[in-house]
Amino acid sequence: MRLSMAGMSLVGPTGGATAQKLACNRLAETICVKLISAHQGQVQKPGGPPVLRWAQVVQEYRHVRQRLLDSRHVQQGSDLALPDVSHKTLLTWYNDLQRRRKAAVVQKGVVPPPWRQLAPKPLAAACPLLTALPQTPQPAMVLILPENTTGQVAAGIGLGRQLGQRQKRTYTRRAVSVRCAVCQRPRTATLGHRRDKQGRFFCPHNPERLSFEQWAATDRPPVKKPRT
Repeated sequence: MRLSMAGMSLVGPTGGATAQKLACNRLAETICVKLISAHQGQVQKPGGPPVLRWAQVVQEYRHVRQRLLDSRHVQQGSDLALPDVSHKTLLTWYNDLQRRRKAAVVQKGVVPPPWRQLAPKPLAAACPLLTALPQTPQPAMVLILPENTTGQVAAGIGLGRQLGQRQKRTYTRRAVSVRCAVCQRPRTATLGHRRDKQGRFFCPHNPERLSFEQWAATDRPPVKKPRT
């Protein structure tokens, strides 16, 4: 990599300077036109990938630009300077060139109208500028302020507490017990109801009149637990 004092930019094998537009330099446009006409397609190198047409043009252009920067006689005896070109800059310039050429062919033989045309009727005179803003009488604005409620917030909170205390009701819990399916009484231990290890409930008023030990010794199906 070499520092060019004429261009005041870093120039390397791939071009380290920022790419510029080719339309700003007629010499650069001429060189690119010649290189594009010389390279009509991609080149297949032996043992490597093919080199595209635009890559060849950019490579040759950078070679010419580097030779121009390295020439002491050209730098001291002339004001020639070539901007750096990238692949994207070259394609953008080439597409713009093709559009300009097509537009020139289409407009050939067409006489353009004069750039300034006069209206058949003269335009109305411009309105004079105002020296002062117009003054429109407006009715006086009357502001209605809200009522002063200082100190009423605490009184309202106290009144709400009093109302809440008056409306408070006492809650009396009612004892709800499960009734036995045999005697239709509350299934409690005070009435003689018991439960064995298998989850079955014993009622002293059973039809067989069996005691708890006799009832537990009989073969009865266990109680099925509900699914959760």
